[in-house]
Amino acid sequence: MLRNQSRKSMTRLQKIRRLRIAMSVFFLGVVGSLGLMIYFGYQQFIYESYFQYRWKASNALVQINKHIKDHLDTEEQRSPEEYGFYQPTKNPVTGDVTFEVSPLAASVDAANHPLGLLGHFQINANGQFESPLLPLQWQDNANESLPLNSEQIQLRQNAIVTLRALLIDNGFLQAVSLGHGSIESESRWVNANELSRDTSSFDQHTTPDGHIIFHRMAWNNGLVQQGFVVSNELFLFNLIAEFVNLGRFDGLVEARLMNVVEPELAATRYFTYDINDADVSSVEINTSPHSKKDWMRIYFGQLVAPFDQYELRFTTANLPLGPGSEFVFLFLCLLLFVVLAGCVVFYRSGVHHINLAEERMNFASSVSHELKTPLTSILMYSEMLKSDMIDDNQVTKQYHEFIHDESQRLSRLINNVLLLSKVKQTQDLSLEATTVRTLIDLIHSKLGSLLEQHHFKLHIDDAHLGEQALMVNRDAFIQIMINLVDNAIKFYRALEINDPDREKVDIVFSDGKGHTIKMMVRDYGGGLPQSKLKKIFQLFYRDGNELTRTTSGTGIGLALVKTLVKAQQGHIEVKKQNPGLAFHLYFKQPDSEKDHEHPNS
Repeated sequence: MLRNQSRKSMTRLQKIRRLRIAMSVFFLGVVGSLGLMIYFGYQQFIYESYFQYRWKASNALVQINKHIKDHLDTEEQRSPEEYGFYQPTKNPVTGDVTFEVSPLAASVDAANHPLGLLGHFQINANGQFESPLLPLQWQDNANESLPLNSEQIQLRQNAIVTLRALLIDNGFLQAVSLGHGSIESESRWVNANELSRDTSSFDQHTTPDGHIIFHRMAWNNGLVQQGFVVSNELFLFNLIAEFVNLGRFDGLVEARLMNVVEPELAATRYFTYDINDADVSSVEINTSPHSKKDWMRIYFGQLVAPFDQYELRFTTANLPLGPGSEFVFLFLCLLLFVVLAGCVVFYRSGVHHINLAEERMNFASSVSHELKTPLTSILMYSEMLKSDMIDDNQVTKQYHEFIHDESQRLSRLINNVLLLSKVKQTQDLSLEATTVRTLIDLIHSKLGSLLEQHHFKLHIDDAHLGEQALMVNRDAFIQIMINLVDNAIKFYRALEINDPDREKVDIVFSDGKGHTIKMMVRDYGGGLPQSKLKKIFQLFYRDGNELTRTTSGTGIGLALVKTLVKAQQGHIEVKKQNPGLAFHLYFKQPDSEKDHEHPNS
């Protein structure tokens, strides 16, 4: 028997262990799948963000090159005659030639010019410097009348001095000092042997002080050198900064302008784009990197000629995942939480069903024993009485009493099972207003023989509430009392307590919480540990081992008590006493005047 019970117990533990393994494998499988989804989803967002940044960077470079080319195309389409202050215009009808102010004469303010233009220049075939800002004779303070005021003339003279000095400093002109102190210049670029009448494309030269000299060869009454000078920062740097800003990156990006052909001739420039919030962004131009750490490469590309020695390199510290990623990862985390919660719920439900199956097996075994033992005794004594084997009237009377007691025991067991099934199905009982005095009379009439048989005393205190009414179902109420008192007697006898003063049950009525009447049923048995008090109302629960237990029962008595109290809209609690246990039952009082008018008595 012990070996079989041990095998049964091990089977239950094996089932729980198998359930744990199954749930663990399922959870790890789901978590692994979600982990792969999160990993590949993260990688996908990184790739998408990377290619989006790459597209924005390449598009910025395309726009930068397009604007450079458009500006140069506009300059290359100018006729060589426009490089003088006066531009000759021929009337196609009369053939007369008139002189008008060249459009190039309007550029005097580099800070407000979109190209950062300092001015145009022309070096004639005889080496003479000329600018369309002023007529040639006005470049040495001549007194020809011009449609300009003195302030405008002064600004243009200052610009011409700057242009001439830049050309000399960068080798485009060679200065010759004359006796009267003026400066003439001769071009080292003009070659008298070069008689081509074709206009060449612009080349560029970056000066150490931050200017760009665009120059070309053209034919204008001889081979001349023409060009214009712009501020490097206003032309190239601001152009790059503008389109880096228009890229609208989602984070910190650096665009590095580097001279890859001759790195020592020009310092690297860093265009740092940083978006602070949804509406504010800024581009900062530096000569040192924003961070010393290695940044992620986004896109490298060269500028269009004549800046093809420059390379624009886009890098970033990190790639944001984008706004949609937050919702995706939030959904995956929520899904992970749901899976985890589901696994916990399923595991607990599985353990509960395993325990319930085990309890039902124990219940079936207990019920079989509880039915078989009294039936066997009843059958044996009834056969002995039927066969007239007993001649002694006293013995015959004892046999009849034994058959009667065992029949009552069977009746209580069957009533418990049937009533539990009925209440579980309906979850409702018909209630009626019944006075405390009536309930006390019912207790005496229904429990008197049971208490007398086991030599137990019953003490009832109504606390002067005899005329107060409770909403109860009488049959259910009596069944509750029978189960509680029978339990008290049964466990007291099982512990073999030899104390006549403890062979009693106390019932005390008092005002309860809210609109209720409290009824306390206390025994003086061995009681239970505090840790087990919450379990005694569980269906099929019986304290101890099935093989070593000395008390009879099926584990449904107290579960039925709680179910019946709840079906009567009541509440039950159990508290440890010294000695014994005290059950506190709360029953509602009638709510309406109609219930108070005719309480059953």
